Amino acid sequence: MREGKPHAEPFLRAAWLAGVDPADAVAVDDSVTGVTAGLAAGMRTIFWPEVPMEGPPGAIVINSADELRAELGL
Repeated sequence: MREGKPHAEPFLRAAWLAGVDPADAVAVDDSVTGVTAGLAAGMRTIFWPEVPMEGPPGAIVINSADELRAELGL
């Protein structure tokens, strides 16, 4: 890897290694830097911060495992 977060490369590489189109992937991260990378990769991006706060524009903010399961339809 050449670029770290907030660059999209970590998430794009993960999608490539998994054989998944980034547009069909979900990135979940607990940092603004990580969420910025997920958004830059074109992924549906979920922000799960350690303490409740707003996320970057375009991110889905959750605050519990129940919210995560609901967002993912599990």
